[in-house]
Amino acid sequence: MKIGLDLDNTITDAPWLFSILCAGLIAKGHEVHIITYRDGDPEETAEELRILGITYTTLHLPTMTEDMSKWKGRLAKELKLDVMIDDSPENLAEMPENVTRLWMCDPEIYNLKACIAGLHSENRMAKIW
Repeated sequence: MKIGLDLDNTITDAPWLFSILCAGLIAKGHEVHIITYRDGDPEETAEELRILGITYTTLHLPTMTEDMSKWKGRLAKELKLDVMIDDSPENLAEMPENVTRLWMCDPEIYNLKACIAGLHSENRMAKIW
């Protein structure tokens, strides 16, 4: 299996969880791809991941010439990801349809009750379920 993980506001929000998850996945022979839209030195990002205790297969950083969501979606397709975990629903919406998407929802940014109420009021829940 190939898993993509966002760094900022995903891994950084629960490094203890992702440390265990990544180590277990890699031990079982799966690929863990860190896919983060950062501008800067890749070595600094790799050092941050080391400090957080995150093991991974490959670190992917953009050239910053492409829209973040489009870049992550294109990369997911190229890598043939099976799963992507990200804090941005906009990024997850750009994933290929065959990618299982897990949303790390920050309650300070997204009020899930309000989101669900909005879907109910627009009669969209019937289409989702």
